Amino acid sequence: MGIEAFRQGLVDYPWPEKYANSETGPLVIVGGGLVGCAAALGLERQGFCVTLLEPRPPERRQGRLGVDIRNVALNPQSHALLVELGVWVPAHAA
Repeated sequence: MGIEAFRQGLVDYPWPEKYANSETGPLVIVGGGLVGCAAALGLERQGFCVTLLEPRPPERRQGRLGVDIRNVALNPQSHALLVELGVWVPAHAA
């Protein structure tokens, strides 16, 4: 079942019991990239019931060196958010 089935209400998702009395109901974030994952993690840590949907597995691209050499450029605010979420660990702390 894909995102369209979810959108049409064809998927009966078993929401965890701890969210049974939630005033907001479940949240669905479509897109498992950097922004979608950060949003899902931040909202879940605030007590929201979050489901993250990504329509396809990550694509691996091997460059001429035989490794995936993609880069991500982050501005200071994005870096600070990832640190706050606990998903950015400085190399010297690892």
